[in-house]
Amino acid sequence: MNNIKTTNSKSVKETPRLGTEKSGRNLPCVAIILDSCVSLPSDKIKPFVTIVSQFIQIGLDSVTDFVGSQSKDYDPYLNSPLPLTTSRPNPSQFYDSIKQFAIDGYKQCLILTLTTKTSGTYDSAVIARSMAVDDALFQENDITVVDSSQVALGHGILAIEAMNYVIGGSNLPSIVEHLNTLKERLRSYYLIDNIIPMYEGGRIHSKIPPSTLVKTWYIIKIENGELHVVERAPTMNKGFSILTQLFKSGKINNHVFPIVINYIGLDNMAMRMQNLILSDDADAYIINSPLCLDLSVHFKPTSLGISWCEE
Repeated sequence: MNNIKTTNSKSVKETPRLGTEKSGRNLPCVAIILDSCVSLPSDKIKPFVTIVSQFIQIGLDSVTDFVGSQSKDYDPYLNSPLPLTTSRPNPSQFYDSIKQFAIDGYKQCLILTLTTKTSGTYDSAVIARSMAVDDALFQENDITVVDSSQVALGHGILAIEAMNYVIGGSNLPSIVEHLNTLKERLRSYYLIDNIIPMYEGGRIHSKIPPSTLVKTWYIIKIENGELHVVERAPTMNKGFSILTQLFKSGKINNHVFPIVINYIGLDNMAMRMQNLILSDDADAYIINSPLCLDLSVHFKPTSLGISWCEE
């Protein structure tokens, strides 16, 4: 049987559990801060990880993207006639998390954000890092902000790898080097039923003539942090076929890195995607992601995504 799990994409921070550090302190060396656009199985969230929330703007009101949410929690906002947008975390949110980890005794801190091409989250994290260094919470070389160049799925794979490296005893420079190498090998694709609002909002970076932009199924990919259209499909089944062909054509590193399947309203398709995972010992996760800010709350499309690392 394939090692496939179905879970929600986000979770509240767990009560810290002590690990082992080479210095003898009962703490891992590196703490990790993520933002709430990450797609991550709840059972993969480790005690040395915290998640900073994005914001949803409904008219003049701001609502926190609460971790562990379900789609029904957002129905009142999604159905509101008021304008709906999203907003990055502010620097103080990152700073508060950094400060708490410093108080807890962590020696190094990694902040991993979604791509800079669709959000200013990275910029907020960089400002918070400077504030933390100025306040001597961490030394200059002991806190780093990494742009994942991904949204949701690929962001989650990098987060899992970072956590695995922390558990393995790696220090911050080693983790950052690994992530920067790994993100060049990530492949992330989405099948989406309507990209018109995303295109008009500047989230799709491909140049599409307005006369050809219609409400139908599209395959998009994440490349160098940008969202690009790969192909248009007349039906959901045709789009699924294209997505599966892209997956089968990849040189999947099943034995080292996880395959993450994400879905919003396409759970049957996600279950069908299981059949594409051929290795019995593949570390794969199906994640029900009712909330992914760049793909769901902002424009509420139906989507299925898959992300993996190539050899």
